Amino acid sequence: MSMPTLRHSVASVPGRSLASHRLAGFYAVYLLRYRTATVLGRRPSVDDISAVASRVQVGFDRVVPNSPAGSLVDTLLVAFEHRSL
Repeated sequence: MSMPTLRHSVASVPGRSLASHRLAGFYAVYLLRYRTATVLGRRPSVDDISAVASRVQVGFDRVVPNSPAGSLVDTLLVAFEHRSL
């Protein structure tokens, strides 16, 4: 079974408003926070986030090809409010 990829910009999807894109972003952040906290059993520290990101980086690269190095760690740090945008 192949993994879906994020090759096309969500902004290019016809009929989708900016509000619907924001909701999708909020949902994605919720999923990241929920799954990471569930796996760890608590709110992760910065060190936890680095460890989780290194464990799942290969799978992340399959779903988000050509992502910049460190983007998964950065995303998780923002999701858990250890770093701002």
